[in-house]
Amino acid sequence: MVQPNPVSERRLAIDQLDRAIVRLAAKINAANYELLVMIREFDERGGWLKWGYENCTQWLHWRCDLSMSAAREKVRVAHMLKGLPEISGAFAKGVLSYSKVRALTRVADPLNEASLLSFAMTTTASRVEERCRQMRNVEPGSVDDANRAHRRRSLRAWRDRERGMMTITVELPVEDGELITQALDQATEAGGEPEFGDTPWAARQADALVAIARSYLAGGFKNGADSKPSHQVVIHVDESALTDGEGRSDLPVESVRRLSCDCSVVRMVENASGEPLSVGRKQRTVPTAIKRALWARDRGCSFPGCAHKRFVDAHHVRHWSKG
Repeated sequence: MVQPNPVSERRLAIDQLDRAIVRLAAKINAANYELLVMIREFDERGGWLKWGYENCTQWLHWRCDLSMSAAREKVRVAHMLKGLPEISGAFAKGVLSYSKVRALTRVADPLNEASLLSFAMTTTASRVEERCRQMRNVEPGSVDDANRAHRRRSLRAWRDRERGMMTITVELPVEDGELITQALDQATEAGGEPEFGDTPWAARQADALVAIARSYLAGGFKNGADSKPSHQVVIHVDESALTDGEGRSDLPVESVRRLSCDCSVVRMVENASGEPLSVGRKQRTVPTAIKRALWARDRGCSFPGCAHKRFVDAHHVRHWSKG
């Protein structure tokens, strides 16, 4: 019999509801840590052998009704936490979520654990995942990842004669995909329809793809030295990642080296906090260089919880009139 929840029987004020949700989330985080500790002990003692399974992942998949990928991750994280006491402590207190811990355990070690934990405690889970992905891109295995992604590039076209439609599926390495999205955005803006017109954005991008194809077939694109670049893709990579194999990189370092062979490079200097540039007080508008630096740092809207990466603008944190 399901017992009534006393909280759900009354309507709480929004602030009370906010605090109740945060408290419950912290309890779930702590419970997740306790669960992983038990999974680790169960695996170390070979408990899954009693049920005739080959490993703990298979047992967890069956016994706890998890997908194989989710079960595999829980077993991995459970064992990695054994050597990360500071992250484990924050997780056990409920102040660190499983999403953050899952990302941190892919790159954390006794040398960088403290700095990674400090970063994770002051930012969102998505940015923790991005930071850890950047660190993994510098590891030796990232070369194989980059080559594997390049080999897997493909395009498939499926024609639905009855509906009179065609579905085109493209898989590309991220850096090549970014070029396509920028080309589509520029072609969409060149279409002339207002940003908030009646035509959906997805339909306008489909029209832009057709316009690009027509322009190419009409000879509107040239290959070789005569072509002029009209796009820019910002990739953050530490200089040490290219030379010493340390630091961070948006892409596998092998991909960055390949791209930098025939692209113009804009160099930015950051401080230890990741601040690329500062805006001078005499200039009220935001110049292109500062916008580029903001994008390199924030990758989109910096408002807490906002994940928008398009149609964003640069603003002062404090009003200009207040200094």
